[in-house]
Amino acid sequence: MEDLAASRRPPSRLPGLGSYRGRYLYLAIVVILGFSCAGVVGYLHVSDVSEQNLRNIRQRAQATASLHDTLALLQQIQNQVGRFLINPPQESAKDILITQQRLQGAMRQLQSAAWIRNSGEMALLADTADASLEQLAVLVDKLIQLRAERSLWLPATQTIETGILPATLTAQVILSELIGELDLAPINRTNIVQRGIINAMQLRWMQAIAEVRLLITNRFGVFTSDSESGMATRAGNIQIYLEQFRADLARLKQLDAEGQLGFIASARLNNLQAASDDWETAVQQALSQLTGANWRPDMNLVGDGIEPLIDTLQQRLSSLRLELDIESARNITELTEVSRELTQFAALLIGAGALFAAIAYLMFDRTLLRPIQQTTLALKQEASGKHAIHPPTSTAQEIHDLVAAFDEMRKQVRQRQEHLDHLAHHDALTDLPNRLLFRDRLEHALAFARRDGLMNAILFLDLDGFKKINDTLGHAAGDQLLRTASDRLRMAVRSSDTIARLGGDEFAILIERLEHRNDVTRLGEKILAALEQPFEVEGRQLHISTSIGIAISPLDGEDTDSLTRAADTAMYAAKQAGKGCFRYFTADMSRQANEYMELETALRDAIHDQAFRLHFQPIIDARTGKLHGCEALLRWQHPDSGPMSPAVFVPVLEDMGKVGVVSQWIIGQLGELQRRFGDGEHRLTLSVNLTARLLYDEGFSRFLLEQLRQDSDAARHLIIEITEDSLSEDLDGAARVLRQLKILGVRIALDDFGTGQSSLNHLRHFPFDLVKIDREFVRDMPHDPNDVSLVQAVIELSHAFDMKVVAEGVETEDQDGMLKELGCDYLQGYRISRPMTAEALEDFLAEYTQGSEQPKQLA
Repeated sequence: MEDLAASRRPPSRLPGLGSYRGRYLYLAIVVILGFSCAGVVGYLHVSDVSEQNLRNIRQRAQATASLHDTLALLQQIQNQVGRFLINPPQESAKDILITQQRLQGAMRQLQSAAWIRNSGEMALLADTADASLEQLAVLVDKLIQLRAERSLWLPATQTIETGILPATLTAQVILSELIGELDLAPINRTNIVQRGIINAMQLRWMQAIAEVRLLITNRFGVFTSDSESGMATRAGNIQIYLEQFRADLARLKQLDAEGQLGFIASARLNNLQAASDDWETAVQQALSQLTGANWRPDMNLVGDGIEPLIDTLQQRLSSLRLELDIESARNITELTEVSRELTQFAALLIGAGALFAAIAYLMFDRTLLRPIQQTTLALKQEASGKHAIHPPTSTAQEIHDLVAAFDEMRKQVRQRQEHLDHLAHHDALTDLPNRLLFRDRLEHALAFARRDGLMNAILFLDLDGFKKINDTLGHAAGDQLLRTASDRLRMAVRSSDTIARLGGDEFAILIERLEHRNDVTRLGEKILAALEQPFEVEGRQLHISTSIGIAISPLDGEDTDSLTRAADTAMYAAKQAGKGCFRYFTADMSRQANEYMELETALRDAIHDQAFRLHFQPIIDARTGKLHGCEALLRWQHPDSGPMSPAVFVPVLEDMGKVGVVSQWIIGQLGELQRRFGDGEHRLTLSVNLTARLLYDEGFSRFLLEQLRQDSDAARHLIIEITEDSLSEDLDGAARVLRQLKILGVRIALDDFGTGQSSLNHLRHFPFDLVKIDREFVRDMPHDPNDVSLVQAVIELSHAFDMKVVAEGVETEDQDGMLKELGCDYLQGYRISRPMTAEALEDFLAEYTQGSEQPKQLA
């Protein structure tokens, strides 16, 4: 005891060189001072360079942010001007002016950025861009003023209102008066002939008026993409109807001159002749105005002034961005030089350290290692429980202190070992038994049950909706909820039962020595009620439920693996039943689980053997009937069950995480398939279905982009179809990948349009080229006017966004005709062809294109 007390006495404050502590203390002071001086010198140098580069980075970041804002606002005003041309309400003009003010503010901020201001070349670029921006403001104001008055941006308006409309009304009134006169005259054969002539004149007049309306409509490209051809057709029709009208008018004048009319009509006929002449003159004048180069001065102002000026601004700002990138490269070069200097400095320090280590080793071997060897015997004696002897050295007291410290350490290690053993068998968050301890207790319970003929039950619990709470409120809130749920479970069960947290939001409960099955039912109801109560988490009330699967031994299994597998299967059945409930394990559940596993196995074999096949369904041009492309459809034949619908096996592939593998196989086949059905620019365009989740996957999107970059023809003849529902996860991420595909020439189609939850939002945010109308809307069109109206609205809306429309599921002649009348661009369905193999498609293409020009691309 005296030795131990002496070993715990504090050493002197200033140990001398005669002790190990003193020697190593003074040596350490010398080494620390040397390395500290070297470190201070290096730190000052690095600090100076880092501060300078940090200042440069801040200034450049400010300039880059301002430049990014300027480019974004410039793109925004370009889009607003485009929309303003289509529909120029007062609010749109205000939006343009507001964006213009923000753009000017962003340009001022860009000019005031220190990095720009301190560089002569970049300052000149910024000033030049600012001058162009002032010109843009003038042109935009001029456009708004021009669009404020319809007669300014559409000169033909004045002619229509003051020339065509009055003459039209006059002629209609005279024709009505002539019919009224005939109604008063006695009915005879002559009267009937005269009435027929006037009715024919009235019909021709209405047809001519209708053609004028169609002529104006064609000027805006509403019913035809070739407005010039449409207007020429309308003008010819107007002339034909007018000549027929005048021929009938001449017959009436002849009858009037011969006195065969039953009333006096000379003045009315002359007025009718004058009205028709005035009408024709006004129509010719309007036609001249509509076909002239300045029929829409607002579009000329945008095309010749605003758009080129915006392009110039973008080029100058891009040049400015290039200069900023060059400056960034210079800073990187400077940092590289500093890094090289730091590397050399570190090498010197390492050399000095190695020299110090060699000297220290010689000293430690003489003054410390040899005494430690002598101390080893004392440590072994201490480990065996014997009293440790003091080594015969001049440092016996220090070695004795070392042995005492070792004994204290051994006690602490034993305590920590017990703590680690607890952690190894318990969950750190809830302090419940973990999976390992639960399995151990379950094995013991099953062993006693087999010996004594008792029943045990296990419950598997999964918290419904926990992942959403964890992702939304964060892991801290999720942990708090799990702790509260654990406390409620402890209160719901008996003290002899075992509650374990298996991981995440999964729990398990072991009920030993079960007497009645009703006891488990009551416990399940008690747990459901306990967890349905609101949870108070970070000041919020949260609601969750739980799905419980129950298995009972020996009915559902006599060993640990079979019983836990049965409980897990029952829990999955509870989730399938709508969550917030419990289910006992049944044989049907096992059969369904086995069938699912067999299907998984068959699909894995199919992936390994590449047993999937592609079938193709043609898509034709609704107007010309020519073949424009095919949709590639995935097909698989189950080894035992035969052909299986994609609706059955694709969800299983998604659960397996193998949809990306199969989609990569499809993408890999595209180039070869396209060349098989055509070469060069005459390749057959193919459409393939991808989920937006695949586009979010960085590995798959990289593979897809690399494949298409290697074969540019394949990209230009590829259409990727994406369903609306799959876009709801990450709009920005999907839009980024789709824009990269668009750059490569790939076209994007929005599949099953109208079945999602935010169709219009998708049309605004994504660069779609085509919209595919779901077959559900096409099927009942001949019998349901609501579906007709909906399809018509989709077509007009898509065309307004400059997108083509494909109708799926076209099966009847009535559907075909109605879709063509509504202006649908492309048709797909059984009326054209059922999906077919590649070999059948070759025969189909040979027969379809025989004697006609090469099929065009689907665009």
